[in-house]
Amino acid sequence: MATIDVFNTAVNTAKNTTGTAMDKMIDAAPAEQKGFLQAQKQVQLESQIMSTITNLMKKMDDMAMAAVNNLK
Repeated sequence: MATIDVFNTAVNTAKNTTGTAMDKMIDAAPAEQKGFLQAQKQVQLESQIMSTITNLMKKMDDMAMAAVNNLK
């Protein structure tokens, strides 16, 4: 599986995970709070995506370093 496929899967999972429960909460909220809750949902999603990217890059670096260290 290519790196981009792993990334896309992680992003879609994050979107689906936060979507259902948060959407129900936003729908039940008073009208004046809905904008803030939607913004909070977006920030949370972006945070999860950034965390996923960071973890993925760290793992890729660890794998590359392991290969280099095996040559020593």
